Amino acid sequence: MSQDSELETGAGRRLLLTRLLIGLAQGVVLFGLSEAAERKAWPATDRPLFIALVVAALAIGPVLLSGLGGLKRRPLAVWAGAAALLAALVGWVDGYRGLEAQQVTPTPLVAMAVLICLFVAHSLIVAAARDHRRTAAYPTYFDVAWKHGVQLALAAGFTGIFWGVLALGAALFNMIGVKLVGDVIEERWFAIPATALAFAAAVHLTDVRVGLIQGVRTVALTLLGWLLPLLAGLTLAFLLTLPFTGLKPLWDTRNASVILISAGGAVILLINAAYQDGGREKPLPAALRWAMRLAGLLLAPVTVLAAYALWLRVGQYGLTIERIIAIACVVIGACYAVGYGLAAGLPGPVMRRLEPTNVATSFVGLAVLLALLTPIADPVRLSVDNQVARLQAGRVKPAEFDFDYLKFSAGRFGKQALDRLSKGGGEIGRLATAARLRTDRVYETPAADVQPVDGVKVYPAGKLMPEKFRAQWVGLAGWLCRKGTQACEVFLIDLNLDGDDEALLNGGSGSLILFDQYANGNWDRVGELDTGPTCGGRDPLADLRAGKFELRPARYQDIEFGGAQRVVKRDRSGCLEVPVAAPAPAPVKQRRQAGGKAQ
Repeated sequence: MSQDSELETGAGRRLLLTRLLIGLAQGVVLFGLSEAAERKAWPATDRPLFIALVVAALAIGPVLLSGLGGLKRRPLAVWAGAAALLAALVGWVDGYRGLEAQQVTPTPLVAMAVLICLFVAHSLIVAAARDHRRTAAYPTYFDVAWKHGVQLALAAGFTGIFWGVLALGAALFNMIGVKLVGDVIEERWFAIPATALAFAAAVHLTDVRVGLIQGVRTVALTLLGWLLPLLAGLTLAFLLTLPFTGLKPLWDTRNASVILISAGGAVILLINAAYQDGGREKPLPAALRWAMRLAGLLLAPVTVLAAYALWLRVGQYGLTIERIIAIACVVIGACYAVGYGLAAGLPGPVMRRLEPTNVATSFVGLAVLLALLTPIADPVRLSVDNQVARLQAGRVKPAEFDFDYLKFSAGRFGKQALDRLSKGGGEIGRLATAARLRTDRVYETPAADVQPVDGVKVYPAGKLMPEKFRAQWVGLAGWLCRKGTQACEVFLIDLNLDGDDEALLNGGSGSLILFDQYANGNWDRVGELDTGPTCGGRDPLADLRAGKFELRPARYQDIEFGGAQRVVKRDRSGCLEVPVAAPAPAPVKQRRQAGGKAQ
């Protein structure tokens, strides 16, 4: 029977209808939750409960849609119920910690972690059910996991195209003055259920067309597999170069662990793409066989370097949420590194021993994810406890400690820690109390991370940076002029023709930041100038450095609304125009008299 005819059978139609009803029910539930959030009604008034319901509603749909094709009704009901409860627990924890003051949805990191956790667990359960064993054969694990992965990707792509078609249809009607279609698809009562229905339909279409899944999987894995020799060669060259360069350039990047973990993840992915399920009629080409063995051996030193980089950063600056997640990745990567190293080094069929490594590490990864998503190893709680312990032990000076992190970025755990610190007295208590009273975070860049002011080039040559500007350098330019980025430049030009220079800062952002000095002597940011190409393709920055420019009155007057100016920077042709104020109008003069330029 063909796949198309399979869709026309009674069983096929019932399966399609069931999946569409599941998608519709999921969409209606999510719409109801969105309405509660919009109206600030229960259960949205109870943040942990509300986020728990959102995560559970998002999780149970894909589990049911995919499980209908691979599990019997009773096991599917048990697994779907367990998945919903687990997702609800994770959502409740996310809402309880309250990283954002107005949070009504799961944080993106938690949502991604729940998706990965359910994907791995669902694949393991469906594979075991297919083989009628607690532990399935490796080819079954491979087939089920990659089938679900391709299904998820295709269903997400189909849903995106579905909305593209709706938007195109709305645009067609809009051209003839009929706005009803566009208005309808923008309504949440339509958009949320329609999205869930489109996703459910896509899952069904990909599920009954097994040949489509296998074809896409085969092409994707074949292409990825032939990237393995390239990555293995680059990784080997990198490791062989390290003895000559030393590790300092690696640590100076400040994100060495992230790059190394990403490299290790890419090695694991490409090894599996080349190996696939291990059951081939023809042996692998020699290039792939040697690349797999080499990559399997190289994974260990890459993982060790990542672990060492993390150890150094944690020793210097303590635990953060990102570093705890990186540690979890290193733990999982170490399992792969040991297993793949043994598979590559021991005699026998090429990398055959990676099969038990993949299965065992899947369970390890599930355990690690569940620990991070639940109170067992909550990254927010662990990072707060570690940072506060470093402060109280004297490893961090109170003046250098980021109390605002506890107030604005660490949710409930941070606020509780801040309350405890504020009761302790001394400098720590004083700074903690001040942070508790703040309503906005003070963003300050540590002076050690800012480019030294003495190394900044000043134009025109021979001019000196104003003393007050130098004194405020960290506060004014620290957010832009970080160490390791493009060297900053300051151009001193009297742009408003009042006899005193303003400062234009080039930090490589694509714009020049304009600073001015006021009556109290302090400098402040007052505007921004684009540094796009001028007419004739000239480089404005090169001309500024060489002094090849003239000041011209602005072609258009500014428009002021309620005291907030909007400056026209470009003319119609898109050529750069350096705006210079003509004799200041009365409101500007009044402002300068009240708090204007220092004389």
